[in-house]
Amino acid sequence: MRLLLFPLHPTSPPTQQCLFTISTAEVGVIEAFGKYNRLSQPGLGFVCCPYEQLVGRLSFRVQQLDVRVETKTSDNVFITAVVSVQYQILREKVRRALMHFDLFVV
Repeated sequence: MRLLLFPLHPTSPPTQQCLFTISTAEVGVIEAFGKYNRLSQPGLGFVCCPYEQLVGRLSFRVQQLDVRVETKTSDNVFITAVVSVQYQILREKVRRALMHFDLFVV
């Protein structure tokens, strides 16, 4: 993740603007003082360092999670199966996904 630092004004306190970019199918998660503050939409964004920081990105693409499961059949034979779960975060449910899951891509 690349952040560019620009001072706001030469005589201002040590607050800087950090610029970053968010890809088309992603949204950036910004925290201020360690708490959720806002979402950054795709394109060029900024935060006021050191008060805010870009803590991660959520992808709206369909993602797949492969889970290896070992189970016992009715005739007492153990088998191992791979279960594939596909999921996608909906744009209107981003806040809910942030509260319940750890889905950040840093």
